[in-house]
Amino acid sequence: MRNLLDVGLVLPTTWARSGEPCTITPDEVHNLRTRVAPGETTALELEDLSAYVAARSLVGTSSALLIGGRRGGTASAIALGLQASRSEAKLTFICDQEWHRQQLEAVDPARKLPSELPRIEEQLGRAGVTELVQLLVKDSCSSDVMDEVSEVDLLYVDASHSYDTLSADLTAWLPRVRSNGVAMVHGYGNSLRPTVSSIFNRHLDSFSNFNTVQTLAIGTKK
Repeated sequence: MRNLLDVGLVLPTTWARSGEPCTITPDEVHNLRTRVAPGETTALELEDLSAYVAARSLVGTSSALLIGGRRGGTASAIALGLQASRSEAKLTFICDQEWHRQQLEAVDPARKLPSELPRIEEQLGRAGVTELVQLLVKDSCSSDVMDEVSEVDLLYVDASHSYDTLSADLTAWLPRVRSNGVAMVHGYGNSLRPTVSSIFNRHLDSFSNFNTVQTLAIGTKK
């Protein structure tokens, strides 16, 4: 296999916006590896590359929403895609895992769990995208979040892969993805997380186009 740093990459997906395969140049791959995931494997990198391409396709005052994502790498990839799109779009990044951690600690102060926020903020700073990301430590389906983010053009869900949490996120947010917008769900096809595929498949009628990259489900909203 040739190194992704040396060749352009064509992802096996087609966006309804252009109808053309998603091509990433060698320079873009190198930039993403340097700023998003230095030292990560190619298999993990493909999912962030897909998020980058989806964000790069946004125009005007489009909006992107990321739910979950512990390391901040996916948030960085999406924000860099928005940067490359030269649009006015920004990313709302809901750190619901951190919100749940704080809730657990409030109930049991002796239960000290490490916060991911410093690592996320460090990653966003390394990628140079801090100003493009609105970081929210809240429940992803809370009324104040739903009021603040009315519609989105790109939805990426990588929070808890539990049945209840993913069901709630997709029920709440898929109707808010605009027509021709893109929804991505991490963990699809992963045998260790079978609920992800079963829950996402219930919403297939919402999409005009559906593909997968590694364990990332990608649907274009009708």
